[in-house]
Amino acid sequence: MNQWGEWTESLPRMVLVADRFTLQQQDLDELSEMLARHPNPGPTDPSTLSECIVSWPAAELPERWIDYSSLDMLWVSVDELRSLKRKRPAVFAAILRWTAAGGNLCIYGAGDDWQRLREIESILELGDPPAEDDDPLRGWVAPDKSIFGKFLTGIGNEAAAYPVYEGAESPGTFVPTQPLTDADDRPTPTPVPTPPKQPPFLCRQFDLGVVAVFAPDQPFPGDADIWQWFFNSLGSKRWLWTQRHGLSATRPNADFWDFLIPGVGLAPVTAFRVLISLFVLVIGPLNYFLLRRWKRLHLLLVTIPGGALLVTGLLFAYAVVADGLGTRVRVRSFTHIDQPSGRAVCWTRLSYYAGLAPAGGLVFPSDTVVLPLEADFSMRGGERTVFWEDQQRLVSGWLPARTPTQLVTIRARQANAGLAIRPSADGTQLHVKNGLGTDLKQLLVCADDGHCYWAEAIAPGNESAAVEVALEKVVAPLRSAVMNAQPRVPAEIDPQAVRNSGFGSSWRYYYSGNTNLPDPAQRTGMLETSVAAVAKLAAGDLAPRTYVAIVGRSPEIELGLPKARVESEFHVIRGNW
Repeated sequence: MNQWGEWTESLPRMVLVADRFTLQQQDLDELSEMLARHPNPGPTDPSTLSECIVSWPAAELPERWIDYSSLDMLWVSVDELRSLKRKRPAVFAAILRWTAAGGNLCIYGAGDDWQRLREIESILELGDPPAEDDDPLRGWVAPDKSIFGKFLTGIGNEAAAYPVYEGAESPGTFVPTQPLTDADDRPTPTPVPTPPKQPPFLCRQFDLGVVAVFAPDQPFPGDADIWQWFFNSLGSKRWLWTQRHGLSATRPNADFWDFLIPGVGLAPVTAFRVLISLFVLVIGPLNYFLLRRWKRLHLLLVTIPGGALLVTGLLFAYAVVADGLGTRVRVRSFTHIDQPSGRAVCWTRLSYYAGLAPAGGLVFPSDTVVLPLEADFSMRGGERTVFWEDQQRLVSGWLPARTPTQLVTIRARQANAGLAIRPSADGTQLHVKNGLGTDLKQLLVCADDGHCYWAEAIAPGNESAAVEVALEKVVAPLRSAVMNAQPRVPAEIDPQAVRNSGFGSSWRYYYSGNTNLPDPAQRTGMLETSVAAVAKLAAGDLAPRTYVAIVGRSPEIELGLPKARVESEFHVIRGNW
């Protein structure tokens, strides 16, 4: 929160693992200025930033990965990371799971010549060390020097970069400062900063997250240009919680409406029109005509309210019969499985409709983060209750009766599911055994030599042959499967009317710290960006010993209610072996 008591979603939440870590006021000012130069800074007073950067002693770090789920970045030195692995292995495992689920683990003290890079790889168990003649930075990506000293056109839009100017009026509107002049009053060009010869940081993918290493032993407060370079290299879709998750807890989520269960929970518009038309004709002219003919006009006092009650009952009965009394659910998920380490991460979007609220509520494992995705938080009804035991029981306020409800869940754990893949004797095929515990509908495998193989319809536990195929020939069916399952606003709902409904407008004003941010959208979240990447596969996108599969249901899915009836579902798994 800032000095006005407003909650802001425009700054990253960072934790520094240190027993005693203090930032001087000038350090806060410098970091604040760095964030202010970003196209969507939000409140940048030091008090706000100081609440976004906190330190935790290593001895107090939690042992469950979900306790880190509100963070955007976790900073730790190489020595502290090694100490955590040795002295607090549960904490170390939790940090790795959080990173694998989409977090950003930042490690500093790698050395000016990256002499401790191999040590970091060993601590994180990133694979076998390379041979002496291999590239020492193998697997790591240096930042793009072309974006040094520049910022991007806006959060979530990383297509173009522009020089950094002071005095930006609003996101996407950048106003250069008044240039300096020499003695002849001729404008002096703004100097373009020169990037350092050796990058001060490197990044690499860690399942769905990122590990970044910094050379200096103490990167704080650092240089504003370096920080800007780092944040632009990561991209706001990664370092902003709202964008990484694709939802907001303080602003309307307009794409709530594109993932409703088809035909369930919506007003019976057609039935209502038919019944109300019949009601008007019967209760009006026909009723009056018959009673007048029978000389019983006094019965209008009975027939009119009775007819209204009958029509209302018919509408209610229709809604009960059409929607039922049970719980229906629509599911969409992306799962990443790292078979060598046994890590599995699953992002899921769940859309519920309960005819009657389940008495026991929803039940999820303790390794699962559960986030409400609300159409508009200002219309939230009542409080939510959670009981923590060996599992988390979401008792009240989570799944109200006859109300469309949506959740985003993230699960990270050790799992044994995967594919057993081996080449055929003649080397022309791959033998694939389905150990995922679910039907494999479509499977694309990239073998050790980089060649692609394709298989379809492999039942759980069965083995089948995958034939070699050109990537461009199988991208079309993958893209078609993804596009056919794309969330869409139902025809019964006018999306423009939803956007213009005014829900949350007063709250938008109060939460002024967020007004410079784009509206939250699932398309920027980890789930949708990962699924979209499958539809855009191109040469080089699949590394050797990796695979992409569209399956019947992910083995990592938890519905929260075993008896829920699944109306529609779509699941993608990406993994390596």
